[in-house]
This record gives sequence, structure tokens and C-alpha cells, in this order.
Amino acid sequence: MVIGVYTAVIPKPKVAENKAVIENVTSKTTDSVLFANVPQGKLEPVVLGGKNPKLLQDKELINIDSNGMTLRFARKGAFLYEVFDKKHKTTLAIKNIGLVKEWSDYDFTSAEITRGIVFTYRNVDGLVIKKTFRIKDSNDLELSVDINDINDSKTTGYSITAGSFSPEQERDQISARYYESCAIVNGITVRKPVHGLKKAIVLDGHVLWSGLRDRYFCSVFYPQTAVNAGVIENINKDIYSLLSIPAREVNDRSERIEDIYNIYVGPQDESSLKAFGAGAEKIISYGTFDSISKVLLFFLKLGFKMTKSWGLAIIFITIFVYLLLFPLSIKSMLSMKKMQSLQPKIEELRKKLKDNPQKLNIEIMELYKAEKVNPLGGCLPMILQIPVFFALYQLLMRFISLRGANFLWIKDLAEPDRLVTFHSSLPVLGNELNILPLLMAVSMFFQQKITASQANASPEAAQQQKIMMFMMPVLFGALFYKLPAGLVLYWFVNSLLMIAFQWKISKTNA
Repeated sequence: MVIGVYTAVIPKPKVAENKAVIENVTSKTTDSVLFANVPQGKLEPVVLGGKNPKLLQDKELINIDSNGMTLRFARKGAFLYEVFDKKHKTTLAIKNIGLVKEWSDYDFTSAEITRGIVFTYRNVDGLVIKKTFRIKDSNDLELSVDINDINDSKTTGYSITAGSFSPEQERDQISARYYESCAIVNGITVRKPVHGLKKAIVLDGHVLWSGLRDRYFCSVFYPQTAVNAGVIENINKDIYSLLSIPAREVNDRSERIEDIYNIYVGPQDESSLKAFGAGAEKIISYGTFDSISKVLLFFLKLGFKMTKSWGLAIIFITIFVYLLLFPLSIKSMLSMKKMQSLQPKIEELRKKLKDNPQKLNIEIMELYKAEKVNPLGGCLPMILQIPVFFALYQLLMRFISLRGANFLWIKDLAEPDRLVTFHSSLPVLGNELNILPLLMAVSMFFQQKITASQANASPEAAQQQKIMMFMMPVLFGALFYKLPAGLVLYWFVNSLLMIAFQWKISKTNA
């Protein structure tokens, strides 16, 4: 059961939401292909050409600082190659925003402007392409694509990258499973885990925006022109999100095409995404119990507002969840205690009717009825608590404000507490000593011991409880040893509260 629960709460590739949208789409791409210049409504594959953006050298990049980000632009192809988040001191996994496949080999000239940069390309036929990136806010950008002196209508159609990332290059296997694509297609939010993606997914319909997200960060690419086709594709183990901009008819070289894209790139912060607009906050999801997670997030933020510490805020929400579920917990515990009080009578019935199993079951049920005991009364309230625990698990695993937040000896609540780091790896412990999971295991041992001391069980059942008293703490200590300290802190405090609760119940007559 422990391993099953652990497997259930660890995120994994799953069936995409909004099947009605996905199932009506058939991929028309092959390995390593992007959209070609084709009229709206018709998609054809074309082999990816040009220089792989991953091979760019520092000397080919242009750095521009915003309030909270350092943006690194590539001159060849004229796109946002990568983003460095100053606050969280990390380079985002999401790259290659605004890369146009058809222009990936073009050598653009560049000129910095106030809060932005302009890239310009001219060919021998007089065609002029300008790509202007403007910084609107610390996480908000605007990209304008201007096509001038058009000598061929096909030039007005192109495939543009909303972003790309590489789940398989993520060192943390847990974090790798959080990589997702998300888009709003025909007004429906289409969400797809991309870890291990094999077959390309084509989004057929009005694409309001397309985005990517990992465990903490996201990008939202919001075109101001009509887009009716998009694709999410694995190209050489990199996941690309692309939009196909249809070719438009032009009758005169003097005509000018301008496409505008609003871009958000940064933390998955609901308030910032709401300010961006277009329902961009819908990219945030905490899984199956998303609505419960968001309610808990409100109280977690409330706890931080009162204490100014995310560690204390976790303790606050642990107490809040404990009090919220207290009626179910006490009902479950009292029911189990009543069941334990009936164990001697049940053992007598088993000895008496050991050769008649059917009558034994009838007699036991009659005993429950006479004593007004529900055999499911102990586990049913616990089952009702599972959605809350899973919702809180996902929240604490994904909430970016815990990243870099310290508490007591813990330097980062989003990482194992690492009280001591060793120069060489040790058996079981590895190269670090995480004290919080060990404290949690000790607290669970005492919790199990109190539970066993309350039981009035047969010798066989008592022996099983004794084994579980040692096995459960060891199992949970091992499972939680490498998990984020914020999550372990929650379980540790919850165990302390349960010890106090069970001790109190042990003094209460059933």
C-alpha cells in the first residue's frame, strides 16, 4: 500500500486532458519535421534545416537585462535563445522562443533600442524582414515580425517556435516528469505531458496561445494574428511547440505584413499570468486535485503573510489541514478503537466456528450490529482525506516560492535539507545527510508504537503490528529521503500532531 500510494502521487506521463480535441487530430508529421509554408488549413511536413540552436556559442549571443531576467538573443535566425532568472539564479529550460524555421539560416543585423532589440535581414531581391523584441515588463515581451518589399506571397507564411525544452536532459527525474505543453484550442485548454513524447501532436483549430511549462517555470506565446494550426513535436529529443502562420495574398511590393506576438516567460505565478491576459493563468495546474491545491495555496500564502517565513507557513497549513480533517480523523480513530475492543469476542467466535466460515461471517456481522460498529468506519474517513493529501503534495512539489526559501538549518525548502554534505558517497545515505526524513521516521515509529499499545489483538495480529511498527518508518524514511524539505516538513509536523492526537484518544474510553 505504501509503495502504491507513493507511485500514485509521483507525477507520470498520463492521457492528455480534453480528449475531444486531441482525438480528432492525426499527426501528419514524421521524425524531425516542421510545418512548411502552406495555405491556411493545409499542413505538410518539411525536413528541418538550418543550424541547430543548441550549438550556438556565447560569442553569437546578445545579452539584454530586464528587471528580473537576462535575455540572451541569437543574431542568426533572430530569436530569444534562452532566459536567465536573476531572482532564482537559474537558466530556464525553455528556449528558442520566436525562432522561424524558414529564416533559421538568415544572418540578421542587430541594433539595441530602449528596452529591446531589433533584428533586420535584407536579401538581394529587396525583401526586408524585421524582428523586434520589446521588454514590456520583467517577464512580458512583445515580438513584432515585419515583412516589407514582398516579392512572393509565400514569404508571408512561416512556422514560428513558441518555445522548446529537453525533458530528457533534466537531471532530476522527478522534475523531468513535470514537463508539459499547454494550449488553448477552440476555447478549450489542451494539456499534454511531453516526457517521453514519441508521436507529434497537431493542434487543429483556433490556437489562442501555446505554452510550455516545467516544474516551476513556463512560457506563453500569444499571437495577435489568427492561427489555426500548431504542433508539439519531438525533434532529436527536444520538444518543440510551433505555430503555423498561413501565407497571405499580396498584390503590390509596397504592401507590408506585421505580426505581433505577446510573450510571457518566467515563474508560474498566477497573479503575473493573470496580468498578462488571454487566460494565461490556465497553464498552471496541480494535477487531478487542482481545485483543492489552489484553495490550499491561498492558505499557504496567508500563512506566509502572517509569519514572513515559508517554513512557518508550511507548519501553518499543516495545522490548518489537520484541523480541517480532524472530524474525520477522530471518527476514524474512535471507530478503530471500538473494533479493537471487540477483538477478544471475535477471536472467541473464530475458535468456536473455525470449521464453518459462512456462519462465522454471519456471527461477526451480528456482533457489529449489536455493538453498533461499522467495519468500514475506520478506513472510510481516511480515504476521504486522500484527495487533500495528494493536492497538498502537488502544491508543495511545484510552488516556486519555496525554491531558495530557507528555514532553520534548511537552505532550500524545494530541495532535500542536506544538513551535512560528504565528499564521498556513503551506503544508503549517499553523499548527503538529510536529517528531516530521519526525524520524520522517528516520529512515525512513536506513532505506530502508540497505535500498537492501544490494540487488544491476538498474538498473530500483535506480531504483525510489531513488524509494521519498524517497517513503516523505514519505508517512509527511504521514500522521503530525497524529496524536497518543504514536503518532508509537512509530513513531520503532521506526524507530531497525530502522535498528540492518538495519545489523547488513548486516554478516551471508546
